[in-house]
Amino acid sequence: MLARIRTVKPDFFRHEKLQDLEAENPAKCPMLVFAGLWGHCDKAGRFLWRPRTLKLDILPFLPFDMAETLGLLVSAGFIERYAVDGVDYAWIPSFEDHQRINGKESQEPEKYPEPPEKQAGSVGEATETTGREGKGREGKGVVDQLSLVASPLGPILPSNIPYSEIIALYNRIMTGLPKVKEKTQKRRLLIRAAWTASKRRQTLKFWEAYFEECNEDEFLNGTGPYGKGHENWTPTFDFLMRQDQIVKVYEKAMHRVERAA
Repeated sequence: MLARIRTVKPDFFRHEKLQDLEAENPAKCPMLVFAGLWGHCDKAGRFLWRPRTLKLDILPFLPFDMAETLGLLVSAGFIERYAVDGVDYAWIPSFEDHQRINGKESQEPEKYPEPPEKQAGSVGEATETTGREGKGREGKGVVDQLSLVASPLGPILPSNIPYSEIIALYNRIMTGLPKVKEKTQKRRLLIRAAWTASKRRQTLKFWEAYFEECNEDEFLNGTGPYGKGHENWTPTFDFLMRQDQIVKVYEKAMHRVERAA
């Protein structure tokens, strides 16, 4: 695939997380590599995971290991690696937020396949059998799950994030709120950010416990009451997946258990 012309916004050069990554790895050029990858993406932000070839196309005369730099961008959450039919690809989750595809390219099909929803290591539908034990306020069941250790399968990499399963848990537990019917780009980004923010969140049991806790809260389960001017407001999946809401629910649950101890 020939490289495409892409847009670099002024805000790119003020991105704090990218600046930190660059400062921590000055000889690995993560900022320039990340910008260079955009030209090798299809219109959905996907590209072939071929470090040696990408090195020839991006900064070919600078001495650095492209595979190592790509690994840094994966670890930092800027790209996600995946495989389909034995072929390695990667995806830039924020691509469609910053690139406007028009002209002939907008009419072309996506060149590379979509990331699979279930990768090896996902616990799949196992959460349906966990039941609702420990839900009572006098016990620690929900909080024990909210402070859960990492999955017994080990850390799940960003490319293995169970987007569909987390949405399914929300739809099953938060019965008083609007159902999620579309897995939009924005929702994928919210889930990815929430999943990768903490090791304890990298298990479906955490998310089942989180939604169970939300369902016990009148403000979060849609029963209100809400303040003047917000009488018709209803929490949504997007609202519950905000980082500040997740932290509030977790800390509230931990505080309740500490007081009961």
